[in-house]
Amino acid sequence: MAGVRGAWLLAKLYGGFFVVDLRLLLWLVMLCLLVAAGGVLVWQRGRAYRQLIPVFLGAFGLLFLIGLVVLHWVAGYPVFVIRSFFQLP
Repeated sequence: MAGVRGAWLLAKLYGGFFVVDLRLLLWLVMLCLLVAAGGVLVWQRGRAYRQLIPVFLGAFGLLFLIGLVVLHWVAGYPVFVIRSFFQLP
């Protein structure tokens, strides 16, 4: 335990400011919600709603991550931007 505490004291602390584009984030969340809900309702017709919740959450999470990657690297519109990065005293 003393080694962990000593390593923590020797570690350099960094801080930064980042910006979230709320309009782009809201658009991405709404798009992923609609696509995931539509996909679940079309492909999983006739199943109980308890079985659809994990499928919906997985589809939403996957679509959201793919959307973040596409917006950041392919389209050049990042949702999260680091404005400054600095070492804390």
